[in-house]
Amino acid sequence: MKIMIDPGHGGNDSGAVGYGRKEKDIVLEAALYIGGRLQSLGVQVQYTREDDTNPGEPQERGKMAKGCDYF
Repeated sequence: MKIMIDPGHGGNDSGAVGYGRKEKDIVLEAALYIGGRLQSLGVQVQYTREDDTNPGEPQERGKMAKGCDYF
């Protein structure tokens, strides 16, 4: 099984901001944690981003998932 995880936001797109936190940081942290757990179960995991970069528009990110079972 291959899964593409899309944390979204990133780079200059912070998403929601409040209480000193940015959505882009929270979703990346969650995505990397979940991806790591899935990998420990033998699932192949890919990400649209693994650092603070903007992964592009939703259509572009969807194209990155080609060949994956889930996005």
